[in-house]
Amino acid sequence: MLAPLVGAAVLYLLVRLAGGAWLALASDALLVLPLVAVMLPPRLAGVTVRRDVRDRATAGQDLDVVVVVRNDGRRTTSPCRLHDVSEGLSPVVIAVPALPPGGEATLSLRRTAQRRGVFGTGRAVLTSTAPLGLLRATAEVDVPGLLIVHPEVARVPRVAGAASHARGEVPIQLPGVGTELLGLRDWRSGDSARAVSARASARHGRPLVLEREREVGSALVLLAAGPGHGAAWEAAVSRAASISLAALDAGTPPVLLGAAPPDRMDRTGVLDWFAGVDAVRGLDPAAVSAALRAATGGALVVLVPPELLIDRVPLRRACEAGRTELVVLDA
Repeated sequence: MLAPLVGAAVLYLLVRLAGGAWLALASDALLVLPLVAVMLPPRLAGVTVRRDVRDRATAGQDLDVVVVVRNDGRRTTSPCRLHDVSEGLSPVVIAVPALPPGGEATLSLRRTAQRRGVFGTGRAVLTSTAPLGLLRATAEVDVPGLLIVHPEVARVPRVAGAASHARGEVPIQLPGVGTELLGLRDWRSGDSARAVSARASARHGRPLVLEREREVGSALVLLAAGPGHGAAWEAAVSRAASISLAALDAGTPPVLLGAAPPDRMDRTGVLDWFAGVDAVRGLDPAAVSAALRAATGGALVVLVPPELLIDRVPLRRACEAGRTELVVLDA
């Protein structure tokens, strides 16, 4: 606004000094411009923005994003620039034309997923200097639209036991049907009569059961807690997701505890669950108890961020009592 006023003043001084009708006319025109700008300011009222992301991606991958800009107001909007700074996506600047009432503009963009997570409403900034460039209007709007960025997936050596050399692993022998002997124990209700060793029972004067070793099954229970951050945490989440998918591919769907269970137990559902694992705040004692019960005789994987201090001694003892293999992924 200062530029035309300064120009009008300079031209007026030239008119006073040298005269000239054209200079006087130009001076008057420069004085009129600010008045016209005030009467015709940029209009952004009623502009709404939404996005539609149809696919999933991992961090660093590109995905198709549809941005819809709509005028829900009663007057035509001014041409503007839309700066989308929604979390989880690479920022982008879009030129939006003038929109009549009820009009909308749809733009298909290729954008990069920046980090793993589940992101809801984003944010965009609208800026316009139309029609004369003398006044600037700015509006910050919400950008609704669900965005899910999956963790990376890698091959894991095996499903049973979750990881062959993972930190915190407690390899144990499990009783069952097999060839290797584990030892004798007292008879318990529910034991088969064929399991009772007649010779050992006669020698000790009470019914004893001869236990044999079996391999750990592929049943997997994963207990997750968050939030975490950093490259090491992302690597731990990626490994936990890879282990769970390996169990799923083996025909034994994992039990996922900590957050709400997936809507569907398939590859997309499992990866969606791990995408939002940071929404879990700490380890719920009820979830820990449920995980220990579900993992008895199988494998329990605990995914925790490094900031979360948990007492591992009772957890290890509980797993040993339940003859459960324990793997702690704590970045």
